[in-house]
Amino acid sequence: MASSRKLDKSANPVKYYHGNRSRLAFGVWILAIIILGMAAAIVAKTPPSPLRSAASYNVAVGALQFFLFFFSGTGPASDTDAQPAKRATIGLTISTLIWCVAFPIIFVFRSDGDCYEVVDFDKRAILGVGLGITSALENITLACGAFSVSAFLCIMMQWYYTACLHQGSFAPEHIKKAYNNKD
Repeated sequence: MASSRKLDKSANPVKYYHGNRSRLAFGVWILAIIILGMAAAIVAKTPPSPLRSAASYNVAVGALQFFLFFFSGTGPASDTDAQPAKRATIGLTISTLIWCVAFPIIFVFRSDGDCYEVVDFDKRAILGVGLGITSALENITLACGAFSVSAFLCIMMQWYYTACLHQGSFAPEHIKKAYNNKD
């Protein structure tokens, strides 16, 4: 019966577009939680430096995105308007602005390895493959940047579906069904 719950664009395009927007918003929310943890680890393991500042920004972005998820909206603004609610568009705009800065700065200020001093040579990376603390920090930094890029791409896809909702002309019964969340 799982296939009957699958969204079908031809059955109700309004519900299809809003459903995809909601799934992408949930994906960004999960990515924000992951990035929040990784960026916090970078802040904790890095001495004061540009990388620490970039990671601190990513912590702030991840925390803000955690709350912006609740403004993403899941359906049309009204039973006659297929577009997302204004608060959803404002939340998506804020997400776009904060994430378009978050991923470049984490890559620009990623660790070089030369500016960090390992005090205890017996400590190894979390992965236990013999890498030093500096290498583990570089890996966490690159992973944080990669997840930030993924979050930004999900936001760009949300804009695609938002544009489809703004430009499309939909049957009134499709809008009403999507607004009332009926199949």
